[in-house]
Amino acid sequence: MRGGAKALSKAEPAVALVAKKADNTDGFELIYKSVNDIQPNEFHVASSIDGKQSQEFLEQTQKYLDKKAIKKQVDELAKVKSPAPTLGKWVDEIKDVSLLKKIESLNADDLAKLEKDFLSKSNGNELKKLITTADDLDKWKLLKEDPHYAFELAQENPNWEKWAKSNFFKEVTKKGKDFELLVTSKIRNIPPFSTLYKEYTHLKQIYLKGVKDNIIADDLFVKEFRDERGRSYFRAVISDSKLNTGSPWTANQKSELIDVFKNNPDKKYIEFEVRSDDKYLPQHLQGNIKVRIHREDVYKIISEGDNIKIPPIKMF
Repeated sequence: MRGGAKALSKAEPAVALVAKKADNTDGFELIYKSVNDIQPNEFHVASSIDGKQSQEFLEQTQKYLDKKAIKKQVDELAKVKSPAPTLGKWVDEIKDVSLLKKIESLNADDLAKLEKDFLSKSNGNELKKLITTADDLDKWKLLKEDPHYAFELAQENPNWEKWAKSNFFKEVTKKGKDFELLVTSKIRNIPPFSTLYKEYTHLKQIYLKGVKDNIIADDLFVKEFRDERGRSYFRAVISDSKLNTGSPWTANQKSELIDVFKNNPDKKYIEFEVRSDDKYLPQHLQGNIKVRIHREDVYKIISEGDNIKIPPIKMF
């Protein structure tokens, strides 16, 4: 049993022997503590039979200990941090025994996530009001593991709708941004982009002006060409990063790029104007130049677990 900030049941004994990490041969020491005072990084070894701190009981307990097992438990618990101030104050006010036990079972990562959510200025206080039972804590944990559960939970329990959906959009947005950064850092080794580096300029997070609206290119490869009359123009290969195959294009991406090619099968290319600030662009691409994106040069890269699915999806 792991300790907590307060006793979980009146039936529990008042005094217990606990193992605490120590710099000695065994790797731990045995000490008497009130059950109420056992910390998350201390291991409850045995309960005092008569409720007293007996030296004889301590010595007898030591004789039959599996020291390797105790050391392993203590080493694991040593990694657990005590609840941060905000979380600790909330725990102190909880009277539901089952909720306390559920909190006690959380690992250090989950405790850190809960503390972070409680500190949110936008909906931290709302979450504190939502978690009143062990079942509520399970709901929160499931939402952290699978943000998509928000929509099912919103139907089952409307009280959770606002917080759950807010968490969903925050988590998915973060995952999307993290994946974009991953792709940009690895795209040099992903065909067909790996072959473009010799002659094309790689631009990241570039604003492009279409007929009406701007779109953002996660990765854009640009090269100057000459037409049959010797006139200069820039051709671009665009790649957008999505978390999965079904992740939607943004409204502007659809209207200015995807739907234009879908609805006009004979259209060879779409012309965009580069609208990113010149300070983010190499000199030869400054001054709001125009680039042509051909239908065969539109790609989508999706994730595969924590990795990048190869090859990229060619849209047309």
